[in-house]
Amino acid sequence: WLLARGLGEFLPLWKLGALWSIVYFISLVPISINGYGLQEVSATFALTQWGGMSYSHSIIVALIIRVMLVLTSLPGALFLPKIITDLNKAKSTSS
Repeated sequence: WLLARGLGEFLPLWKLGALWSIVYFISLVPISINGYGLQEVSATFALTQWGGMSYSHSIIVALIIRVMLVLTSLPGALFLPKIITDLNKAKSTSS
């Protein structure tokens, strides 16, 4: 909602939430890995056709949301090797 407002698009919060819920369920269709591409295309379509946003702004919103999702999951990928080695050490010392 803040991204859309920052771009000058005025969608009600409830409408944007409903559209993103639809986009989320569409991206669960198992035709791409982790919904890459499918989420962006369906978000662009939903925001343009049903939300009334301009095409360029809907693409920007979809891509920024994907980047934010990737950045929030990145710390887990950075700490995963240490977690795995600690688990392996704990298994080897307990047996």
